[in-house]
Amino acid sequence: MKYLILILPLFLVGFEQAPIDANKLIEKNGIYYEADNLNAFTGTLVHYYEGGRVKERAGYQNGTREGLRETFHENGQLFEKENYKDGELSGLFQGFYDNGQLWWQGQAKNNLRNGALQAFYANGQLKYQGQHRDNSQEGVWQYFDEDGNLGKPDAI
Repeated sequence: MKYLILILPLFLVGFEQAPIDANKLIEKNGIYYEADNLNAFTGTLVHYYEGGRVKERAGYQNGTREGLRETFHENGQLFEKENYKDGELSGLFQGFYDNGQLWWQGQAKNNLRNGALQAFYANGQLKYQGQHRDNSQEGVWQYFDEDGNLGKPDAI
């Protein structure tokens, strides 16, 4: 019985659906459908650059985004990383420079920026930070120069 429990997860992984090229789906009113049978798409959708590198990879459930969405720079480095719940941006979202360095990060809920947001210079120094509420800046925002020196705060 112990062996069955250990092997079962490996067996189930083999049935995971392979990523689907976005060109094989139809998008209508924000919902993706399988072109051959018009069923709402569930799985991983992939967009490619002309050269064949992955441009975007995103999870879908019943035609809408669900789970992880990643976009990539043309050099293959991660550009954006976001999470979706019920088709809406939710939780941590991040952006990266084409060298892999963190560019920004924040929190979202119900498709709106909510909570702390930070942005960074390409050298890794903090550029600015503050709070969002329902996509609007809130409170005091701090701005820094590329050497990390605090500039004049900006009250919203």
